[in-house]
Amino acid sequence: MTTQRPSEPGANLADLARDAAAGSEAAFAALQQRLTPGLRRLFLERCANKHDLADDLAQRTLLGLWDALRKGRYDPAKSAVTTFAYAVAHKVWLQHLRAAGRADAAVERYTRLVAGQPKDDVTPDDEQSFSALVQALRDVIAERPGGGAGEVLNEEERWLVRSWAMGESDRALARKMGIAPSNVNFRKQGVYAKLRAYLTRMGYGTQE
Repeated sequence: MTTQRPSEPGANLADLARDAAAGSEAAFAALQQRLTPGLRRLFLERCANKHDLADDLAQRTLLGLWDALRKGRYDPAKSAVTTFAYAVAHKVWLQHLRAAGRADAAVERYTRLVAGQPKDDVTPDDEQSFSALVQALRDVIAERPGGGAGEVLNEEERWLVRSWAMGESDRALARKMGIAPSNVNFRKQGVYAKLRAYLTRMGYGTQE
């Protein structure tokens, strides 16, 4: 049986993260190759398909990830490295918005209310706790056995959460559902309350 080297394309992401944290530039290069497409898609959606900007933000995210791995701020027991990378991307995005002088209120409000993040940014020390919290949210929203979704949110509520995360407005959702926008907002607050209660039970302290 041939032992696969961490830098090979099919290597496990967890192994790549472990080896990169130990200082392997080859492992991080392989990890970067795997993560870059998803990060670019994320930033392209957020910055209206400005490819140069998306590339720059993705690279800043990867630099932040490398720094976090090398300094031991990533704990694989708490979240997948992909989730951690998206937590770093969240921080990079908010830094970009502030630097550009045009805070995206919808994105920040969604993050603070749904993810239970009361502050407008994520400091380096918070990256791991934030990524673990996001992982918990993904698990409860996921439609898979054992994910806990059925115990916390019903099918319509999971669909609403995914729609809000993709930037759907209350007005647009109201048209799809045939109800008033105020009713959509009322349901949103109920979903937020359920998610906050769930996260509190799971040991993730949230603040109003």
